[in-house]
Amino acid sequence: MPDAEVRKSIVDIDTAFSEFANLEREAWLANNMTPPSAEFLVKPSGSLQSPIAHHLNQPSFSSTQLKNGETADLTNGCINMVMNNAFEKGKSLIFDDYLRRHETSEGDRIYPLSVKQVNASLIHRMRESMEAKVEIVYGRKAQHKFV
Repeated sequence: MPDAEVRKSIVDIDTAFSEFANLEREAWLANNMTPPSAEFLVKPSGSLQSPIAHHLNQPSFSSTQLKNGETADLTNGCINMVMNNAFEKGKSLIFDDYLRRHETSEGDRIYPLSVKQVNASLIHRMRESMEAKVEIVYGRKAQHKFV
C-alpha cells in the first residue's frame, strides 16, 4: 500500500499531546493519586514528517524552561548535546518515552501502571505515525523496550 494511503493514528502532534494530557490526568486520578501539575508535561518537538527521529527517556528538571516545555530544549545539557550533534530543526522529531519531568527520570520504575500505559500508547501511536526512516534511541531505559 503506498504511503499516501496508510492511515496514521496521529496527524497533529499538538492535538495528540492535548488528548494525552487529559488521559494522563485521568490515569493518576484512577489510582487515587493527585495528578502532578500539567505544567511539567513536555511536548514532543518537530514534525511527524521528519526523516529522522530522536527517542529519549524522560525529561528532567535540568532546564531553565521547566513549565509547558518541549523536548527540544537547548537549556538542558543532554538535549543540547543531541540537538547540536544530530538534530536539524525542521528535519527532526525529538520525543521522550515519558512526557513528564521527573527529578531522577524514574517514571518507568515508579509511575502507576495505567500512567505508564498512557505514555506508552502515545509513543506507540507517534512511532507508527512518523515518517522517519531512522529512529535513534538514546539510553538504556528507552532502549530496553526494543531488545
